[in-house]
Amino acid sequence: MPRPPTWVSGLACAAALAAGVAVADTPLRPPYDYIRTAGTVTVAADAATLTTTITAADGTVWTVPAWSDFIYPSVDGRAVLLTPGAQLAASTDPDLVVGTIHGIGPPPVVQPLPLGLLHAAPQDLPRTASHVVWHTGITAGPDGWIIDLPGGGRALIRYP
Repeated sequence: MPRPPTWVSGLACAAALAAGVAVADTPLRPPYDYIRTAGTVTVAADAATLTTTITAADGTVWTVPAWSDFIYPSVDGRAVLLTPGAQLAASTDPDLVVGTIHGIGPPPVVQPLPLGLLHAAPQDLPRTASHVVWHTGITAGPDGWIIDLPGGGRALIRYP
């Protein structure tokens, strides 16, 4: 059987990509040690203990009993948002926790961030091969984390 012209194969591939069928998910790598800075805030993750130590802008050092490759400190470093898997969520369940907010307090704060708080219709979120895309970017603003949502919207999650 003769092979189709190259442009036919290219067109089929482009159509599959546009439909979202050919998008594959990359597995997350295992925990590792890292140190990152964001402005005057330092974040140090320890893979052996699965903890994260934050040095706030005022020099206060505090530890979160969790490890994540995706950590977003507040501007002053007195709160962090940890997400387990970048921009992807495992399901469209509105109760699915897509992030956890930790605050230095007092008293210390641990607050889940459910998918349904950000999206009224999570079932309509864009899909990859096995997940849904719940955000397209997270930045620390003066009053809270600004979460860019698929489709162009934004959500503000206030610091604790």
